[in-house]
Amino acid sequence: MLKDLHVHATVAASDLDRARRFYEEKLGLTPAREEPGGLIYEQKDSWFLLYPSRGAGTAQHTVMGFTTDDIEREVADLKARGEVFEEYDFPGLKTENSIARTGSVCSAWFKDTEGNILGLASSRSWPSLQDLGVEAVARFMLRRRSLKRARSRLLMT
Repeated sequence: MLKDLHVHATVAASDLDRARRFYEEKLGLTPAREEPGGLIYEQKDSWFLLYPSRGAGTAQHTVMGFTTDDIEREVADLKARGEVFEEYDFPGLKTENSIARTGSVCSAWFKDTEGNILGLASSRSWPSLQDLGVEAVARFMLRRRSLKRARSRLLMT
């Protein structure tokens, strides 16, 4: 079944050499291997294929996305490398400083040299205990214990 399989992206490039330079110089990605059909990039537990095509850059939607825990840092890093981000102002979607915030999801978009729209996404609706720090977790636990005691006292009266 497809639900048990890994997913990968295929990204078209009208000029594979130019695209390769962009992915290396701007994004810091180097191909794991070169195949007759294009360049294979591997990262963590995923991969994508950058392949030659005359149809590159014609999609008007995000063709590939990167997930991050710190979208602000990634956007700043890419801007420092000269990357220009897309800015949107539509009903229900507005970017501020290149980042759109919709509910618990933050997103940003930029284009590669071939005109493909690439995205960054971050979803951090609940901070982790590590993010909160030991003191904040201790305060939370004390408050929770106090609430339980108060609730039990109310039930006893």
